[in-house]
Amino acid sequence: MADDLMRQNSSNNIIFFRGTSGLWNVGWGKMKRSEHPDFSSVSFYLPDFFLKDSLPWWIPENFAQWRDFNQLEELLRSLQNTIEKTSSDLNFAEFPEEKNKWNWKEPKASEFEEIISHILSDISLGRLQKAVPIVISSAQQTPTFRERLTFLNRLQQLPLQWMVYGGWWENGWEGILGATPELLFSLQDFCLKTMALAGTAPVEGPSLLLSEKDLREHEIVVSDIAQQLQLLMENPLAGDLVIGKIKEINFGRIKHLCTTMELKSTPCLFLDVVRRLHPTPALGVYPRSAGNSWLQLGEKADHRLRFGAPFGVNFSAGSGECCVAIRNIQWQKNRTFLGRGCGIVEGSQFELEWNELKLKRNVVLEQLGFELLK
Repeated sequence: MADDLMRQNSSNNIIFFRGTSGLWNVGWGKMKRSEHPDFSSVSFYLPDFFLKDSLPWWIPENFAQWRDFNQLEELLRSLQNTIEKTSSDLNFAEFPEEKNKWNWKEPKASEFEEIISHILSDISLGRLQKAVPIVISSAQQTPTFRERLTFLNRLQQLPLQWMVYGGWWENGWEGILGATPELLFSLQDFCLKTMALAGTAPVEGPSLLLSEKDLREHEIVVSDIAQQLQLLMENPLAGDLVIGKIKEINFGRIKHLCTTMELKSTPCLFLDVVRRLHPTPALGVYPRSAGNSWLQLGEKADHRLRFGAPFGVNFSAGSGECCVAIRNIQWQKNRTFLGRGCGIVEGSQFELEWNELKLKRNVVLEQLGFELLK
């Protein structure tokens, strides 16, 4: 279908992305959906996880970059006035401090235990080395404008190590909102930066650097990304690949193992990098080829939508940045979804993995101001 027939015509559509620079990249107004980015302007990239969306690029009618969140807040209120004239009277100071109480339907532990059993069986047979199953909580409601504004205000207060991203369209009836610690890649001045983020524990727990299971899981991700970057280095103009030292980093109540990587002096196109890196074994499977059939089974996961998908922005000069869309809520058709996943490798135990999923769920709920679940 032609691009110009695929416009999101509502004038209060908005997409935003606070990347590693701390700048808010904001697009709003009518959105042109396209198969390709607009190389003469700014384009946002919002595919589904399996990259099957034929029109993943959203080209906004208006675009701005702001350092000050207040400018984004003012824009949001202005756009909402096209629907609710009373919204301009809302002030964060008037919002109640009590926790948001939604009725979340939780996934079944027994079903997840069965999934882990199948994965561990495939690992023991040598078919896989790692896989990342997901579970999803759902609620029979969607956030109001007031709630979305409150959620976003809480997220923008997070340290810059969190990339804040999201947007809503169809007069707010569909959208996504989250803050992720995971960078898929950034492109700037012929330099590609990425990271391996795998291995998870509560901040008060023992060091992940002492966990054989987490170190094994992390090394799988590092090795895979390095292999994919080596393929990008087949470009005759490619420079050096620099792999940093593994570190344990705290992100609020949760901590991860992180290894940064940098490919210098290498011209790359946004989509070439997406296709090469996504999904890394931090969200997918390893080895990629042997695990492809398993990953396709995950396509049947109920309401995954954009969970774990790339989410980013591409600029006309060829630079851009893309995060991994985790730690979010998504909503559509009067339902809201909260997904999370965990890496299963040899030695993984159901109870520990189930607790990790609950921890990640509560990180999202806490950041947005919801009441925590047990």
